[in-house]
Amino acid sequence: MKKRIFAIILLLLVAFSLYSCDDTVDIDVQIIDENGETGESINPTTTGKITIINFWGVWCPYCLYEMPELDKLATDYENEINVIAVHSYYYNDKAPEFIEEYFKDSKITFARDTGGDELYMSLGGEDSYPYTVVFDANGKIISSFYGANDYEYFESTFKHLIEK
Repeated sequence: MKKRIFAIILLLLVAFSLYSCDDTVDIDVQIIDENGETGESINPTTTGKITIINFWGVWCPYCLYEMPELDKLATDYENEINVIAVHSYYYNDKAPEFIEEYFKDSKITFARDTGGDELYMSLGGEDSYPYTVVFDANGKIISSFYGANDYEYFESTFKHLIEK
């Protein structure tokens, strides 16, 4: 019962911050460490970088298609953006093995939605994966979209924000 109340309060807090007057979001995501345990928690919107949060699942073929695209993006723009791949609450026990096998040295920060996909839903996700939310360096949402995308599409969502 306490966990359920906590989850509802957390969802309401995230939803409230999402709809605040300045359109910035204050959130934390739980990092997946090398053992598949939930490690540290980070707020991806306070790093001063553009942040791409991609919601995915190992069970989703479209998610698996775009993961190498996100990996290339995270490598090519390591100093300008953060790429955070948040695994769905469902089957999240499969994610660490997949990450270890295919993305061990990736610049992507892997995390998981631990509370029944509250984070996913609070950021506008409904019933489709993959789902991506792009934040500017100040934590303001500048774009969100469903479906698998390629490198160029992702790059076009933030490239105009990078100082030349």
